[in-house]
Amino acid sequence: MTVYDHIIIGMGMSALGVIKGLSSADCKILVLDNYDNKPEFADYCDEKIAIGRLGKGGASSLWHGVISNLSNYRELENYNDDFKDNFDELYHTNDHSLFEKGYSFIPFKPLRPFSVIQSKFSQKVDIVYDKVVEYHIDVSGKVEVRGEKQKFYSNYLWICAGMVGTISLVSKSTCQFGKFTNDDHMVGYFGQIRRTDLSSDFIVKNQYTFSGHFKKFHKIKLSNNISLYVNLRPAHFEFKDIRKAASKRSFFGEESGRVIHKLINSKSPGLILEALYNKFGFSIKSKVYNITGHIEILGAMEIEVSNTYCKSKYLKSEIELSEEDIKLIKEYFKTDVFIPLKIPLSPGIHYLNSNYHFDDTIDANLCNEFTGRKIIICGGAGLKYSSPEHPTFSYYSMSFRKAQSFNKFQKGRI
Repeated sequence: MTVYDHIIIGMGMSALGVIKGLSSADCKILVLDNYDNKPEFADYCDEKIAIGRLGKGGASSLWHGVISNLSNYRELENYNDDFKDNFDELYHTNDHSLFEKGYSFIPFKPLRPFSVIQSKFSQKVDIVYDKVVEYHIDVSGKVEVRGEKQKFYSNYLWICAGMVGTISLVSKSTCQFGKFTNDDHMVGYFGQIRRTDLSSDFIVKNQYTFSGHFKKFHKIKLSNNISLYVNLRPAHFEFKDIRKAASKRSFFGEESGRVIHKLINSKSPGLILEALYNKFGFSIKSKVYNITGHIEILGAMEIEVSNTYCKSKYLKSEIELSEEDIKLIKEYFKTDVFIPLKIPLSPGIHYLNSNYHFDDTIDANLCNEFTGRKIIICGGAGLKYSSPEHPTFSYYSMSFRKAQSFNKFQKGRI
């Protein structure tokens, strides 16, 4: 029986961070990934929509991979340094001041952790494709992970399976069944501003590098301690009608190949210009800007787990902003803003703040208390944090720091 030092479940952003962090130590690592390679669905407005992928990097395989640095995140020592170092290593720029000014980075070539793990770490880790059913800690203190095809054993288990996958696996392994909720940043077209009404302070150009571009996002604090995170996007052709623009709000929530295929078949000049701006920052002047991005929605999704199934559904598909929130948006932009009475929303797939209770045998919430713990949670399932920025790349940096902290913990025990 082979006993690994570590088993890592998943090949997404968090898994890449853990692998990078642990592989610097002399240890034997097994990476388990789902062989299904199928879309992961959630119920939304009486239909099923894809919210990611089972295997092959999960949601990290989607369209453009926006990179933001989570503002005011201080839970992990050296997190910001790790974020900057990982960003520099991938995108070859050491100017981080734009992140601090509210910009996010959209790379020409997004980070695809599944491919990176295969190409850069295949000599350092074993990779096996199996569907993990459950885990438990045996009498000797080893973690036994049961897949559909075989069993695996390790001293420590790192779960990097996304929000739904993590809660499903832990629930079935600990018999903690029920309904649980988590927050999401939901996508929408929140309003429209005429160019002539907009102060020149808000008409800012995208900042380009050889590897991508920085785009200005506006974080607008609303009532109830939630925020909008939006970009002023030039509106052309049918996208000047905000209702038609809103009907395409979930268009880019898919893998790149699928998005490109749909774009070619759309024959829609407005949608093609939207895609060029979205991905490459290419824009043509317009008389109208759409306020586009996402909003923090508390308890946006419900996950129901039993011993035979795991189902997820969205509890919200639209929002009606209060008079107070509309006033705050207008005050922010210093002008009149057209805001629809009801704003349709789509999943942003930025899951965090689950109300699931991980027991004391599990290191969750990035607390780095490894003593006596064999199961370690990474990614959004363990993150307690409120801010509207895109968190995905941060999961990579957080997980890397967590793995580095584990190495330090192990050295201290020797």
